[in-house]
Amino acid sequence: LHSYRYMPDTQAVIDNINSYLLIHSPDIAKNVNINLDNDGLLLTYFGTNKPNFAKIFNIDFEVPLQVVSKIRATNYDVLVAMDVSSYMAPQNDNDFWTNDPLSSDPTPWYAAKIFETLSLQQNNQNPLALTQRCFNPAINPIKATTLALINFFSKSQLNSVGALVYPSADTQDSYLVSPVASVRNFQVAWHRLADFQIYCVAIAEEESQNPRHAFPNIDNTNLDNSYFEKRIINENGLKYNSNYSPTLSEVLWTYPVQKRTPNFVNLLSTIHKHIVASDIVPTRGGLTGRVQKSVFIIAGDLPWQNGLRYPADNVRSNIINALTEIKENTIQYGLDLKIYYVFWRHLGQAEVSASDVEKLSEDFSKFSFRAETSSFDVKLIFVESYDELLRSQLLEGLMLDQRNMIISK
Repeated sequence: LHSYRYMPDTQAVIDNINSYLLIHSPDIAKNVNINLDNDGLLLTYFGTNKPNFAKIFNIDFEVPLQVVSKIRATNYDVLVAMDVSSYMAPQNDNDFWTNDPLSSDPTPWYAAKIFETLSLQQNNQNPLALTQRCFNPAINPIKATTLALINFFSKSQLNSVGALVYPSADTQDSYLVSPVASVRNFQVAWHRLADFQIYCVAIAEEESQNPRHAFPNIDNTNLDNSYFEKRIINENGLKYNSNYSPTLSEVLWTYPVQKRTPNFVNLLSTIHKHIVASDIVPTRGGLTGRVQKSVFIIAGDLPWQNGLRYPADNVRSNIINALTEIKENTIQYGLDLKIYYVFWRHLGQAEVSASDVEKLSEDFSKFSFRAETSSFDVKLIFVESYDELLRSQLLEGLMLDQRNMIISK
């Protein structure tokens, strides 16, 4: 139990097992075999035991002994919603953010190299402003956190992971990039994505050495000058390689910031539809009924609805009504559902008062429900600033809070 909570970091699990055994049971430690994968941990002890009668009569007799302990993590249906609203980038097309005083990294942000030579219809706009529709000090942490959560939960093949982008690039309030029942190797056609996204993809591909632009955790060394091995063809303008099918992480990393604010209640409606009614995964076998459903809303501000910002009366009452409906269905169908609303301060955000944060936290906490057959929680996580250390601490907290376990002998 102590060690498995460090999954999916398998080395951390093994180190903690060995450390614990050496401190508490050094004689046992040398005889324990560790078998570990993303869905379970098996510890097997091989040794001998000298019965009491053999000890009393000093008889040289021992009985072979094997002890097995197995633990499996709860399976998850996970939906991660990523905020790409207008406040996540400079709103004026000729404005830009050169650095982020709220971050631990003061390095200035530069325009993508592609805008130095590319002829654009927006050629009267600042190249840095164009770049920051894709990557900037506010949206990058949102994207990095979203991908880290998806990567974490996708490591277990019995989990189902999906993603939402809100607001979407068309008239929809959100764009479901991957349904919750889909697992891992998801690909999507480009025609439904944002028109401006082709520039974001080109930036991420061409600047593979710039960590602020490049696709995260993707090896670009195998991409040479062959058009068939590149995502983007730059020939009299940009176009997608017809052989390129983007992955889920590529879609999310290159999704551009939109020109409008979100309709949070409509987002909750989409989440409600896909997380409560997600498909059964047959490979879960007998664990099908022990699924933790979790939603992570990685937001850039307090909730918005119809151009108004929380705690405007209509926004607040509509959110409460929407969450009430989700809670009622969660209880009715005997589900376990947690919703996390996570956001932090950034350059594009209007002032967030402590009283508004406290009010939203109180509104969410009123929905907490625990019963033998179901549970429901809505949690607010707000932090004053963002940096890499905070992100690792934030993610660790979210992940460990999720960690439930099933033990078998």
